[in-house]
Amino acid sequence: QLIDPSILAGWRDSYIQNSTAASLKNPATVQVQNPFQPATGPLIPYGNGNIRNRTIQRQETLFPYPLEGDNIHLTTGVSDYNALQLQITHNFSSGLQLGAHYTWSKLMADTRYNAQTNQGYSDGGANNYFPYQRKEMQHLNRQITTNDVPHRFSVNWVYDLPFGHGGRFFNNQSWLDNVIGGWRLGGVFTTQTGFVVPLTNGGTNSLNSLPDRVPGVPLEVPKALQHWYDGKTSVTLPSGRVITPCANCFLKYNIDAFAGRSVKSAINSDIIPDVFWYGNSSPSFNEMRSNPTWNTNMSLEKNFRIRERYSLSVSGQATNLFNHTQFKPGLNTGFGATLVTSNQASNPTLKPGQLLDTTSTFGTYSRSTYDARQLEMVLQFKF
Repeated sequence: QLIDPSILAGWRDSYIQNSTAASLKNPATVQVQNPFQPATGPLIPYGNGNIRNRTIQRQETLFPYPLEGDNIHLTTGVSDYNALQLQITHNFSSGLQLGAHYTWSKLMADTRYNAQTNQGYSDGGANNYFPYQRKEMQHLNRQITTNDVPHRFSVNWVYDLPFGHGGRFFNNQSWLDNVIGGWRLGGVFTTQTGFVVPLTNGGTNSLNSLPDRVPGVPLEVPKALQHWYDGKTSVTLPSGRVITPCANCFLKYNIDAFAGRSVKSAINSDIIPDVFWYGNSSPSFNEMRSNPTWNTNMSLEKNFRIRERYSLSVSGQATNLFNHTQFKPGLNTGFGATLVTSNQASNPTLKPGQLLDTTSTFGTYSRSTYDARQLEMVLQFKF
């Protein structure tokens, strides 16, 4: 729900004038008498959320729809999908059926989650001062969505092996035909780009739950640092930050590409978190994706006719035939609070405004994978 920007600006000034690292005083969250409830006596059981309480936060008294709490669905924007799709199919006289499909696409939206685009998903709580981003910063809303797959290529084939009756080889001996004739080989090869993984806010205090994008700092860490870690090895990022990436994690992205904001207390020299500000980062980046897919499945099958009424089907099926490591979609993009005076001592290599990564996982992906190669034998008797 919306609150006048001039009120937010006044609250921010009051916060800076009256807060220290030991005592943050945000006038927006101060408990005040609920103007929609009696001061004494039984409470009125209506509305949703805190409106049922005797006291509520000051900011909640200014919501245009105070009875609704966070049960408000907003028209937050639009999405659009554009694609070039190519398809080739051909049946060869030799018994080979071949199909190939390629899609080059882009899915854009100016909502935060696909659920908002597709299902009218709740926009995150009663304390949303703007639907997602300020009106004058709508260009930052437009982003690659988490369902975007720029490139997808797939090939499928079915091949009647040229042996036995009707084939080019060994086609004049019935007993041999029963053994090597009639076999069919099929398969599917698929490769596609990984999925975009949006940023996950951990406490920047920004109104839109986004950090700032630091100019000139690459999203990726240097190539020399991009490898698997054992949870014991410490490395130094270009900013001077020393990190110890988590065990069994592959480090790829740089937390210092993003930052929070801090301000100096008017009471003393304490650095405290800024409030009522808007992060200028995009919610997601085309360059920040999970691992791509590269997979081949194949099968070999034959039907044996047993008299007129019965048949026996034998097949062997292989998934992930070449046993490629198939990482599950997933990338750790969650960051912690902004560095200020209260957490400076425990993070001596950081500077005010840098984001904390208390779990040492930002920008990493784990060893979580899909199944390795699996072989399956299938026998079917039909009667």
